Amino acid sequence: MPSFTIPSEFDDDITCEFVINRKTGAPFKFTVPLLDYLPLDQADRFDKWIADRSAEKDLSGIADDLSPEDREKAIAEAPVKTITDREVVLKMVEIAGVGQQKVDFLAKQPNGVLDRIWKQWQEASRLSLGEFAASPAT
Repeated sequence: MPSFTIPSEFDDDITCEFVINRKTGAPFKFTVPLLDYLPLDQADRFDKWIADRSAEKDLSGIADDLSPEDREKAIAEAPVKTITDREVVLKMVEIAGVGQQKVDFLAKQPNGVLDRIWKQWQEASRLSLGEFAASPAT
């Protein structure tokens, strides 16, 4: 009878490490689980955050001096706030369990750094675990 070992959320093979060089000092490092191995409670937190953010209205164009009826109508017609890729990456990293100091460091990085993190994270998560474990760290 065939036997299969299925990696669990506790195996090192289901994580990816990111290294960002700094001008001075040691490189900045953090590790996240592959997207499919994000613990369910964390995935649920992210889904809730997306749902909540997707329901937020952009009220920046609504005047303060409107009557209550006009204000209510303006709020109902206001567009939904746009969720940026930057916000998604930072929230995903936070929810994945990276400490707040590291999230704060990442929040100070240019968009290009966060874009590359997201793309590499998605790419690593698409590989089969055997391919991922065999791939060299970049």
